[in-house]
Amino acid sequence: LENSFRLKEICDSAEIPFIVNDAVDVAALINSYGVHLGQSDLPIDYAREILSSEQIVGLSNDGIEQAKESEFKGSDYAAVGAIYSTSSLGKSNRLPVGLKNLEEITKQIIIPVVAIGGITEGNLGDVRETGVASACIVSDITLSNSPEDKVKRLTKIWFDN
Repeated sequence: LENSFRLKEICDSAEIPFIVNDAVDVAALINSYGVHLGQSDLPIDYAREILSSEQIVGLSNDGIEQAKESEFKGSDYAAVGAIYSTSSLGKSNRLPVGLKNLEEITKQIIIPVVAIGGITEGNLGDVRETGVASACIVSDITLSNSPEDKVKRLTKIWFDN
C-alpha cells in the first residue's frame, strides 16, 4: 500500500495513469487510475462495486474467446498475451498468442487491446502494426543496463510507427 501511494504520486507528477495489478482494495484506497485483473482474480462486477465510477478495469486474456468474453463482461481494455515466449511473471509455460492472432483480436473487439508478453525493442514495431492500443513491456526494460534509455528508445519506436 505504501509503495502504491508513492508510485501513484510519481505517475501523477508525470501525468501517467497508474494502474494497480490485482489488488482492487489498494486501487480503491489510493484512487489509482484503475486496476488490472487476471482471469482468476476478483470478477469485474465485484471490482466495480469497490472502485469509483471513474476508475477503469482491465482484464488479462490469452486469446480471442477470452477477449470477447472480457468485452462482454464490461472490461475497459483487454490485455492479450503472452504475444511471444516469456519467462516474466511465471508465464513460461504459455503458448504464445502470436502477431496474427493479436491482429485478429484487435479486429473482433471494440475495447482497446494491450499486448503483453515477450515484447522487446526488437519486435515492438511489429506489435504496434497489429493495431493494438498499447503494449506492456517488463523484462526488456527491467533487465536493461539503462532502463531510462531503453524506455526512450521504446517510446520512439511506438510513436514513430
